Amino acid sequence: MVLAAAAILALTLSPPDTLLASGFNIDAGVGHFALFAALGVASALRFAVSARARRFPRSSLGAAFFGFWLFAAATELLQGPVGRDPNMTHWLLDMAGAVVGFLLGSLVLRTLIRPVQASRTRRARRTDPQ
Repeated sequence: MVLAAAAILALTLSPPDTLLASGFNIDAGVGHFALFAALGVASALRFAVSARARRFPRSSLGAAFFGFWLFAAATELLQGPVGRDPNMTHWLLDMAGAVVGFLLGSLVLRTLIRPVQASRTRRARRTDPQ
């Protein structure tokens, strides 16, 4: 999650000439969506192993989505001082990417975990002394 946030900060807050000079040429909207989707996937992984999320799933989910909203807004607002224009469309793409990434990350985790849980349940039934 820290790596995804660091990549977002580095790429969205660097001057626009820096990215063009490096040959990193991608549509800004696609870039915003993809970067925040990576953050969403990383957050889904963190959510899946969090003890707090197990005890308080709704408030933890709300905190995660509020964090996406706040981080997306902050990166857009901080683009002004580095010579970029803050853009409401990019903020919406940031949010969409984070939500889609979180949902896809959760779906993949559930798909991977389900066979392991079923296997444990079968083993527990076989060793049950009843």
